[in-house]
Amino acid sequence: MGICRIGSATFWTASAVSLLLVVASTGRAQDAKAEDVVRATKNHFETVTPELGRYGRLTTYGETTSGTAIAKEALARERSLFNDALAAGLLKSPLREILALGHNLIVHDPTAGLAYLKALHASADLGNKDVAQAIVAATLASGEQGEAMAVSELTSKDRDRRSFWAHYLEYYAIFLASAEPIQKHLADESESAIKASLLRALSMIGSPNSLAVVKDAVERATDDDLQAAAIFSYTELGGYDGIAFLETIKPVGAQSSRERQESLSWLKAETRPDSKHGREVSNDSGFADRFGDLLSSPVIRWLKGRGLLEKDALKHSPRLDTDKKAELLDLLIDSRGFGLEAVKGSLYRNLSKEDEPRLLRIRAVSFYSPNAMSVARVKTIGLMIRRIRQEL
Repeated sequence: MGICRIGSATFWTASAVSLLLVVASTGRAQDAKAEDVVRATKNHFETVTPELGRYGRLTTYGETTSGTAIAKEALARERSLFNDALAAGLLKSPLREILALGHNLIVHDPTAGLAYLKALHASADLGNKDVAQAIVAATLASGEQGEAMAVSELTSKDRDRRSFWAHYLEYYAIFLASAEPIQKHLADESESAIKASLLRALSMIGSPNSLAVVKDAVERATDDDLQAAAIFSYTELGGYDGIAFLETIKPVGAQSSRERQESLSWLKAETRPDSKHGREVSNDSGFADRFGDLLSSPVIRWLKGRGLLEKDALKHSPRLDTDKKAELLDLLIDSRGFGLEAVKGSLYRNLSKEDEPRLLRIRAVSFYSPNAMSVARVKTIGLMIRRIRQEL
């Protein structure tokens, strides 16, 4: 139930991200100036790694942001190339080279990276698969400012555009600042499918303040799909305490009836007064077996040196004191989330409210160089954030 069913969706997967791993032109630029910019960008990537495709070529896991920083002259060249691409109109139908260039700016110069992301929002065609994949990766990597741009798209007069971003938020909304505007758009939106996505987005954020809005949506819904989404969201937000209300609901159709029954069955089987949301996170011993000897990784060296990769520690999730936990979280930020898998159960057991900013940062940097583990890290951190907001 709940997060498990959200996690199985295919809106955005690591395999989809991998389609952008090779920097190669997909067509001719419109004029000579634009062709010059594309050619210069391709030449740039002969000596600088395109972060969007870092794991699409021969490389080693565990690389750090600090250890892969590019030279000042290379960063200056990326800024200049981006300005040239913008002037040449290449952000309207961006080729893969330009998408890779913009993503590099998000990693190496976040201020310039946000300018790239704004340019995509302003003119890029979301019906283009490469653009859609790149803008999702860029939005996740840009953290709260990226999500704010996604939320702002809910005011678009273009129904397809609103649907795209509502769908994105359904799976990736996380910042508390998004909850209130999403609730406002929920009240203003006319399309039931978009409203359903926004209801699920509120459950992903996990703010207890959204519970009353979602409960009202359950009670007022006359559309079957919409009520099913509202029941889903209410279950995620209310957990064990929502059982009594769910038992009183009169479903308006087959889908909401099924959602109600599945939600009640899950809550009664998996939650209890001292575990109201039934969440469990365990350390990944398989990750430790695979990468535990990768001593080129600072975070792996740190974990190994403190015995956190030993079988007993992986199985029983030892306590972490405040200073040790902060040091670990900072290492995970620099490693772009690499290593989280081996210690996620221990972190989950030792969470405190003060951890939220660092966890959100790990979530963003996990998409600096998207790979097969990025989406899983987003899910894991989502569970941690919702525990902090709802249980601590």
